[in-house]
Amino acid sequence: MIKKILLICVALLFLTACGKSEGVDYDYRQGHEGLTIDFSDNSFSSYIYEGNVFYLNLVIENEGATDVEGARIVLSTERDLIEDFENVKNLDLLGRTKFFDQGELKNVPFELTTKKIPVTEEIESKIRVDICYPYRSLLSTSVCIESDTINKYEDVPKGCPAKPLSFNAGQGAPIVITDVITKMMPSKNGGVPVFEITVEDFGSGTVLNKENYEQACSGQQYGRENYGVVDVGNIYLGNDKLECTKSVLKLEKLQRGNEFYETNRAVIKCTGQEIAPREPYIENLRVDLTYGYKDYREDYLTIVKK
Repeated sequence: MIKKILLICVALLFLTACGKSEGVDYDYRQGHEGLTIDFSDNSFSSYIYEGNVFYLNLVIENEGATDVEGARIVLSTERDLIEDFENVKNLDLLGRTKFFDQGELKNVPFELTTKKIPVTEEIESKIRVDICYPYRSLLSTSVCIESDTINKYEDVPKGCPAKPLSFNAGQGAPIVITDVITKMMPSKNGGVPVFEITVEDFGSGTVLNKENYEQACSGQQYGRENYGVVDVGNIYLGNDKLECTKSVLKLEKLQRGNEFYETNRAVIKCTGQEIAPREPYIENLRVDLTYGYKDYREDYLTIVKK
């Protein structure tokens, strides 16, 4: 927290000194990325001899709009070629903000030792990195509320958003709230707002239960019931908390234009409180989803006999 406050203060000083404020209006809650993994350029730049110590450097970057605390990184190798080593590391990474269009990047080194290899001159060894972390997708948008189900009021305020609403540009997270449809169900004393919120996994990894996401990177058994779980407990219309169906993303085959693709997807239904008949008005809908996420990266290194 102290680190982030210092970064924001530096940004404010910079903007004041320059007399400009371009960065303030930057829409940092766009995009489809969370944490990304890469191997540094020098990790596989040369052959590695048997019986030698070397450093494998990972580059972990937070390309989304959520600060991450407690990401778990696990490095897996072929044990018959690499000596035992400390293969688990934890780290925190700041996300993008309205003052910074890039999240935090960290280099994570692992010290490895190669074993003696058979009589062959060289052999390839597979390296795999898994990362598990908590993340968040946040959408704040205006919706048009028409509680007059008997059409007593005819005027619709200027700027009342069209239905449905689409947000394929994303919210700076791998889980994207893509569509929101507003409906008004007639009730005894007016109408009850119902929202159909479509959520889709645009990332390259897997959605996990946020309550135990670390276990998916611990080597422990991780039950299938923990995959695809998204917490929908913080969705509000104005100041009123909505009652929502618990969401589990499931694989579906969809079509966009002329292309078919498979994606993990869910439609969440959220219901608000009864609203008395009145002229249509604009209200804020806040969709705050939390979840765990797992991604991985693989590569090969070449071990050479001395």
